[in-house]
Amino acid sequence: MAATSSPDEPNLAATSWTILGMLSYEEEVSGYDIKKWADWSISYFYWSPSFSQIYSELRKLEKIGYATSRVDHDNGARSRRLYKITAAGMA
Repeated sequence: MAATSSPDEPNLAATSWTILGMLSYEEEVSGYDIKKWADWSISYFYWSPSFSQIYSELRKLEKIGYATSRVDHDNGARSRRLYKITAAGMA
């Protein structure tokens, strides 16, 4: 069955759909994790997005409600932002 697009659905770039697919495993991941995963898995079939592309698409997905994020302070010198897919993103 072909997917239908409604006027309320955002027009997402291929990189957004790829990142959303990676988030669909329902684990919290950082932008760095997504970049490494993309380099390892999709770079042979699809261009590997840059860090700046990944982070801008993650912000876009969060803005439209398809992903959420939180800052993880794991007692290290740096904190990192972890992203997770929402129910709207899964739909």
